[in-house]
Amino acid sequence: MTASDLDGRYRVYHGGRIGSALSWVGVVVGLVKFAIVFLRIIRDVVAQTPEAIKVLRYPLRNNPDLSREAVWAYVYALGIKLRCNAIT
Repeated sequence: MTASDLDGRYRVYHGGRIGSALSWVGVVVGLVKFAIVFLRIIRDVVAQTPEAIKVLRYPLRNNPDLSREAVWAYVYALGIKLRCNAIT
């Protein structure tokens, strides 16, 4: 057995442990993301929010391609609906 054989075995074994740890980190991150989505759905179902507010919030939460102007317009409209027009 040569030194290069031992070095190769160490790298494979060491890489396997790191890969396994990163895999479990990915599982935990995935579970946290799932829990966040699930809790947001439950919050939206249980909350007593008027339909007009839900209609205005939907594009803000579900369309990441909105322009700055569209986001500002939606937030301004929400402020008017909620009677807290403190947006400048």
